[in-house]
Amino acid sequence: MEVSIDKEFQLGVEWGGLGSFHDETGTLGTGFTDNGFGLMKGIDSGIAGMGNGATLGILKKGVEIGGVYFPDIGAVLNAFKTDSDINIIATPQVLTTDNKEATITVGQNVPYITSRNTSDTGSTQDYTNYEYKDVGTTLKITPQINQANLLRLEIGVEVTRLKSEAGVTTPTTFKRSADTTVVVHNEEIVVIGGMIGQDITSGDYKVPLLGDIPLLGWLFKTH
Repeated sequence: MEVSIDKEFQLGVEWGGLGSFHDETGTLGTGFTDNGFGLMKGIDSGIAGMGNGATLGILKKGVEIGGVYFPDIGAVLNAFKTDSDINIIATPQVLTTDNKEATITVGQNVPYITSRNTSDTGSTQDYTNYEYKDVGTTLKITPQINQANLLRLEIGVEVTRLKSEAGVTTPTTFKRSADTTVVVHNEEIVVIGGMIGQDITSGDYKVPLLGDIPLLGWLFKTH
């Protein structure tokens, strides 16, 4: 059995506004995502699309700052955290007889490019060569049954997973394997190995200088 646990945390403040001065219109704010305003997109239509988690918003029509009139200004505080339950990825099972090895593989055959020829003049034919890599879960087991109702099990497990990388044509894989021999009673559960891997990705999107101010800096950044 292979399982996974996913966690996510997000906290930050974004604000933005639309201003006009001498018949010229401009924008200002601290939006950090691809739309320039992040959570502020579609502010006129309300806060229905503000995303998951606890979201607090301030929407105001018409405010004047330093002689500049801002017809639309708003701020959003967003807090979002997920802590998912255990997801069962694979539970391979196989049937065999006494002293006979059995193998089961569940996965896919992934192609990747090994060589490529591209002609600039068109005098030769273009071609691409591929090789295939097995990705998935493989379980090998050889049981031996004795008269004391004990089972001697030779077990081998290998798990391979693809690692997604943008712009990479050849697949990169994670591989985990375990080989062991155990003796157990009938219908007992065996744990042959366990390892918890943790990948943490952390980033701050902030306004330079203002985002570094203690405490108040949270008004100008998202984590």
